[in-house]
Amino acid sequence: RNAGDAAAGARYLAVLPFENVGDAADEYFADGISDAVRGKLSGVPGLQVIAGRSSAEYKKSDKGLAQIARDLGVIYLVVAKIRWAKAADGTSRVQVSPELVQVQPGGAPTVKWQQSFDAAMTDVFRVQADVAGRVVEELGIALADSARRELAERPTRNLDAYDLYLRAEDAALAKSRTDPASLRSAIALYQRAIALDSSFALAWAQLSRAASILYSNTAPSRELVDLARYGADRAIALAPRQAGGHTAMAAYLQQVERDNARAMQALARARQLDPGDVGTTLALASALQQLGKADTALALLRQAQRLDPRSPATAFATGRLLLSLRQYEAADSVLSRAQEL
Repeated sequence: RNAGDAAAGARYLAVLPFENVGDAADEYFADGISDAVRGKLSGVPGLQVIAGRSSAEYKKSDKGLAQIARDLGVIYLVVAKIRWAKAADGTSRVQVSPELVQVQPGGAPTVKWQQSFDAAMTDVFRVQADVAGRVVEELGIALADSARRELAERPTRNLDAYDLYLRAEDAALAKSRTDPASLRSAIALYQRAIALDSSFALAWAQLSRAASILYSNTAPSRELVDLARYGADRAIALAPRQAGGHTAMAAYLQQVERDNARAMQALARARQLDPGDVGTTLALASALQQLGKADTALALLRQAQRLDPRSPATAFATGRLLLSLRQYEAADSVLSRAQEL
């Protein structure tokens, strides 16, 4: 795919997990910043960004960048070292050294851009926006004013709330853990984040998603129903043009209400707002399949595979749907690949 993408001017890019060079206890922070930069870039028109689940495989990997680029089917990689430096007086700084690496087919990796950022922790969101903005600039992608504003958006103005949010993500959802203990831990952290900033839309959305997943994995409870529904409602009310609230509402409708038709509507809206989110694409494909729209679901799963090439779950979902459509040869190829992953 790389050569074709280059010829067509497409921009396929992967943000690899940032390397934490600070305290080992800050690993969750490095993961959270790399996820945030990936999220900002995935919303840029003209960029196709590999899903975090596939990129996460290369955390602390011994593989060379050329091989990683081939594995992921990309031309560009964003890599970085990050340190959360804390002073004795209670102040702290975030130090990030990102690089944009270009890997042409058959060629050696070349650094297209590199820069060091050293800012007060209070400027962590500006650093995220600056890194994403410079990557976009170096790739020659022109941004409309609305896209520039989206890059600069801050999820919260309360850094303690953001820290709790990142810890919650590390506890469950960002790591794709769905066991009840991890989800309960994450829910408690999201709730603490919201207590510090009740306008933190993304925390409300993730709280809702965690509650919906926990509801489907454990004995149903009214408390979880209320958390899931209220969290999704609040996220949408606070940030109607962000995909997170609509994704959370879809999870509630699918996993709590068992209403695939309405869930599909919420997912379609979420995908309209963030077409590069693979989780939304997979959920929409599942809803479509259950409503008997298998061909449309398959097209979405194919798109998900392109952006999540190292995910067994995506491959298995595609293979099972191909089997149901009696496309046995294609199904066998995809399922064999899934087993290799």
